[in-house]
Amino acid sequence: MGHARRHRRPQPGREAPRRRPERRPAVRHLDGRRRDDRPPPAARPGPRRVRRVGLALPPGRRAGRAPERRAPDVPRRRRRARPARARRVPRRPRVRRPWRPARPPPSRAAPGRGRRGRRVRRHPHRRLLPQRAVLPAGVAARRARHGARRRGPGGGAPVRVVQLITQERGGPVDHAVDVAAELARRGHESHLVGPPGAVLDRASGLGVRVHPAAMGGKRDLRGARAIARTLRVIAPDVVHLQDRRAGLVGRLLAGRAAVPTVYTLHGVPDSLAPLVPGNLPVIAPRRGDRAVYLWAERVLASRPRTAVATPCAALARYAREQVGAPAERVHVVPNGVAGSWLDTVPAPRTVPASGRVRAVWVGLLQPVKRVDDLVRATARVPDLELVLVGDGPERARVQAAVAATGTGDRVRLAGYLPDPAPVLRDADLFVLSSAAEASPMALLQAMACGVPPVATSVGGVPEVVRDGVDGLLVRPGDDEQWVAALGALVADAPRRRALGTAARARVAGHHRIDHTVAALVPIYEGVAG
Repeated sequence: MGHARRHRRPQPGREAPRRRPERRPAVRHLDGRRRDDRPPPAARPGPRRVRRVGLALPPGRRAGRAPERRAPDVPRRRRRARPARARRVPRRPRVRRPWRPARPPPSRAAPGRGRRGRRVRRHPHRRLLPQRAVLPAGVAARRARHGARRRGPGGGAPVRVVQLITQERGGPVDHAVDVAAELARRGHESHLVGPPGAVLDRASGLGVRVHPAAMGGKRDLRGARAIARTLRVIAPDVVHLQDRRAGLVGRLLAGRAAVPTVYTLHGVPDSLAPLVPGNLPVIAPRRGDRAVYLWAERVLASRPRTAVATPCAALARYAREQVGAPAERVHVVPNGVAGSWLDTVPAPRTVPASGRVRAVWVGLLQPVKRVDDLVRATARVPDLELVLVGDGPERARVQAAVAATGTGDRVRLAGYLPDPAPVLRDADLFVLSSAAEASPMALLQAMACGVPPVATSVGGVPEVVRDGVDGLLVRPGDDEQWVAALGALVADAPRRRALGTAARARVAGHHRIDHTVAALVPIYEGVAG
């Protein structure tokens, strides 16, 4: 039977016995040897080892104590200083004020002064505040500098409209001048921006404010900057773009200035002519022309405060279906002629001494016009002479066709004329042989002079000319039909006069410039408001 081990208490005067230290477990190396089995340092082969077991120092490094690692110093957060207490200000003693009679109402105050009788100090930019809410600061400042506008004929405020053109001649240019003059006559503030020359001089004589700014092409950055500066100075309510180049560049500039725009689509590039209902192919489509042009038109037509006006329903359909313009922004506004074309009563025409009937063509000599068809038809109608008014890149080809058909004595190239009215008033027939058209101004001007037209049935021409009522329509490129139509009118003078009278009445009733402007003013007010 074992006895329990008893701990002896230390006796006084004797030292307490020492405890035996506990034995630690043997530490083994990675190779299985014990720590006590190490050979002396001199007998150890290989590199010296660190005190940590199982690790070897790289060659060239001495064993020693590993550097002590310290935690990075963390900045202590400082206590925020308590805000100083504000000193209490003693309240002023309440003083009873004596009774005073009531002041008079504001309506009885002295004129030009405030309620207390002193002069009211107005804010220096008080006139700009209502306009800065919807306009840029620079535009609002210039708008206020122009002062109050006159009242329009209907009692409302007139519209400040800029007609922008980049061409020097053509139907769109004549249309822009007529629209600007009619707007000025109605009491609106009408401006015309375009290349300097006879066009601006004529518009200035009609009461239009003109601003010369030429632009050579779509990549003419200097001309674009000049137009942008002019628009900033004028600060218009609406910018009306009247040709294709102005439509692309002007909408970009007006978009940056946040100015509403109205774009009249007078036509399309020749390579895209088949996209308009009724037109025929003119030239082979160029690579990327359709994608780039239609994409640009689609982007610009989808901008806010933008409207598209077309002179015929065929172009309106093109704008909706091909361009993708919103239907509510596309408006059909027929072209109109100035009142001067209708004021002059046509005199009865007499057959020239040569006994030939005179046909007149007016336009730009381009491939789309197909003037060589007229030369071939004239060669087969002996009693017909042809006068070509205009110039262009196809002049050499037309001269070659005249020489080939032997009609040099009956076909005359008159070149460009600034005012074709005298030539049209002396004509017996007006001919139009284009493969693609919209609503040509030359056709309307000839009909206003009482000249019966013979035209191709393309684009918007059938919307102006009713076959057999106002004139005759033929298929483009059909030489036999051209010869039959011209021969019938050359031999029948009474029919020519009847068709001419009906054509003049057609223009007077549906294609006057005042009808056009009456349709444009609500569009201006819609995009400007």
